[in-house]
Amino acid sequence: MAKKRTNLQPWLDYFKMLQQYEQKGFLQMNPKEHEAYITRAALLTLSNINPEDIQSATILSQPPTIIADTLSRLRAYAAYRWAPVVGQQHPVDINDPNAEIPVIPIEELTAYFSQPFAIHIVKEDYPHDLLLTLLLQQKRTWYGRCKETIEVIDYTEKGNPT
Repeated sequence: MAKKRTNLQPWLDYFKMLQQYEQKGFLQMNPKEHEAYITRAALLTLSNINPEDIQSATILSQPPTIIADTLSRLRAYAAYRWAPVVGQQHPVDINDPNAEIPVIPIEELTAYFSQPFAIHIVKEDYPHDLLLTLLLQQKRTWYGRCKETIEVIDYTEKGNPT
């Protein structure tokens, strides 16, 4: 029985979009430090949530998959950027659709994803003041399984971003 091939094109398209966000200054990735800075407007666009929801009290009250999916994708993009093989030829020949996607050892990716990852939400206007930090961590449950948790660190006064 032949193994099914996974279509990676949606991920590559998403990564290309995030690369454009970086080029335009809406996103700054620091893959080696396991952190990213994203403007409030870019996060609203990627997550499809309301501006009022970018507060410590309400950001996690959304259906959990909305914000968690966006944060997981940002971390996946950071892992993609961090991978030593990709780092030498990044981006993977976007101009050549037939270019081979480099193979990244699963052990390296597992190690990257097991470490905490911080997404800092900043204001759009310069200076990009911090509003919130969302910290993604894997925590072991009572039964030994890993569970993804999101911790919110609020930098705004009384939880109201200005």
